[in-house]
Amino acid sequence: MKFAWPVALRCLPAGAFLLVGNEPSADLVAGAMPSRPRQSDPSPYLAPTTANPKPKHGGSGLSIHEIETYVGGEGAQDFVIVFDGPVPDDRISYVEDIENVDAPAVAYTTQEWTPQNPTPLRTCGDTHFGFNPPVIVGQVDVLMPGDWFKAPLDTDRIIWKHHTMGYALKTPLCGPHNGYVQFAIWSSSSHDPDDLRVYFDGKTRLVVEIRPGHG
Repeated sequence: MKFAWPVALRCLPAGAFLLVGNEPSADLVAGAMPSRPRQSDPSPYLAPTTANPKPKHGGSGLSIHEIETYVGGEGAQDFVIVFDGPVPDDRISYVEDIENVDAPAVAYTTQEWTPQNPTPLRTCGDTHFGFNPPVIVGQVDVLMPGDWFKAPLDTDRIIWKHHTMGYALKTPLCGPHNGYVQFAIWSSSSHDPDDLRVYFDGKTRLVVEIRPGHG
């Protein structure tokens, strides 16, 4: 059975890329992404490990309270997903395929569309392709267990905090699809897994750091 999720969509500024494939699902939240000063050394913020991880994540009735968006030096991009309570499991896994996710808790992955290899991007249960202009488009995906959240996830109540203006990305939040709520970052500064760090700062703040690609 599929929930009818609420709709909240924010407009992008001029200059964002155009999707000419399937229309995105109605259950989207779109946010813009500005900037913050970068920390000189983010290394102390490594993802904590759970000493005695729970074998399964039970329904916990969480909500996402707010999403913070930043841009740092040289195009570094940060997102912070703030929950209204502690998550039941803080394990994080990288997965190769967004359509075959088998993770104990949070998972993340990346997708890529290129003119030479036009693999559709899978977002919010839809596929997106045929980008114009025909340049490389990458997507970073953070997947959170759907049974963590109240059903349906009240997207209208999520606060988007933008720390200084001047930069924008489309960041749909939707689901659950295949058991996971998806937070997608379209056309990020890099979609190479080596340039990503996803970790918990405590058990209520999920941080996504994207460093600029060097390829």
